[in-house]
Amino acid sequence: MTQQQGSRRVTSVGIVTLHPPNSWQFSSISRSKSIVGQTIETGKYHLKKIGPRKTKLEIVFNLKRSVGASAKIELLNHLNEIWEKYAAALEQDYFRKS
Repeated sequence: MTQQQGSRRVTSVGIVTLHPPNSWQFSSISRSKSIVGQTIETGKYHLKKIGPRKTKLEIVFNLKRSVGASAKIELLNHLNEIWEKYAAALEQDYFRKS
């Protein structure tokens, strides 16, 4: 996927591997067109039941950035945007199955 992020053009590929019923893994690699650099991200996610109608999501991220990759704050903002979408989809899926 290619996105415009401000004045930069970023190309990325992401793969999600499902491990039903309660975990999955995410791998992503991205490259910015205007800043020489590359980011490799992996994430492991695990859902834990903590009550009759409560679930806790545990996440572990590993990020590797090459020289010239975007600033930490930009990266965190980008991750927050992605997670807003994932969280909404996860909640819909959870309520659909419960």
